[in-house]
Amino acid sequence: MAKVLGRVRKLLDPNRGVQVRARLTYAIGKATIAMGDDASAFRGLRARPLTAPGLCIEVTNHGKATIVVTEVGLTRGAEGPQIALRDPHLHDSGPWPRRLAPGDSVVAHFGSGLAGHNVLPEVRRSYALSMDGKTYLGAARALRHYLKRNAEAKDAELRSAASGAE
Repeated sequence: MAKVLGRVRKLLDPNRGVQVRARLTYAIGKATIAMGDDASAFRGLRARPLTAPGLCIEVTNHGKATIVVTEVGLTRGAEGPQIALRDPHLHDSGPWPRRLAPGDSVVAHFGSGLAGHNVLPEVRRSYALSMDGKTYLGAARALRHYLKRNAEAKDAELRSAASGAE
């Protein structure tokens, strides 16, 4: 019975308790960042964002075994293009690669150059790679909101430039 339950658990959770997701971030102070999964997460925010939204990858180990994360990023899938963070800016300024015991998490931030990355429109999922070569795939709902916000900002910039040229 235990073997059957183990197989079912593996089918239902191929990441074995490791959650990976892309999240939106806003700098709201010198050392304060607000994070959310979509734009609605920031509606009640009293602080005014200081920058355009950013994107981060959050990896949480809800599993039973310790893992060592060596890379995070965005991908279209196993064979598609990806944007890898091999030496990311970490939310807590801790060491990288990161050892995640059960219950631990890490947040890795993309830099400001992400908005102009040429494969950004092609990626759809977040991922984390462990030292033993296992790839953990996760959601990237925030990516859609990030792309939309950047497109709106570009349009506003173009309109502003066009009206200034007249």
